[in-house]
Amino acid sequence: MQPIRIMLAAVISVLAGCSCDTGACDEARRAHGSDVNQGFAGVVAYQTDSCVNGCCACSFDSADFAIWHTDALITTESDAAEAASPKPDLTFSAMGRYSQRLDIGTYLVCLLPVFGSGIQCVPLDVSAGPGATVNVLKGNGGGTIDRVFNADGTTNSQLFRLQQVGS
Repeated sequence: MQPIRIMLAAVISVLAGCSCDTGACDEARRAHGSDVNQGFAGVVAYQTDSCVNGCCACSFDSADFAIWHTDALITTESDAAEAASPKPDLTFSAMGRYSQRLDIGTYLVCLLPVFGSGIQCVPLDVSAGPGATVNVLKGNGGGTIDRVFNADGTTNSQLFRLQQVGS
């Protein structure tokens, strides 16, 4: 009986040693389009660089977005730069889990700079029904649009990096 108690105590101490919360980053890896009807939703997460026993804590955070309604789905970086040159049609701050309802149409959604990390934009085609997902992962080095899912759950890999957007 004594060896079992020793083994159980060892397992408990190992589990207690890595008690960091990674829930926000876990959520940032999955689609959230069903959280909004007609628009987009997602998670803004912040992962620390200070890891203990291979466990890097991750909490919910905030990010700022700018959105432009476009005449067609943007497919090139030069078209993205042109679409984002005037003042945005909408700006908003996202906190943790968020959703943004939009009218049916095509849009350019940009994550505004975090710690000088540059501007990242993704084209979205919004239709009636479940929306798209735009997840953001931040860290000590800045922030990035980490995962984008179309409304049907497929991955959207079109990401444009811009030097500036309209003001």
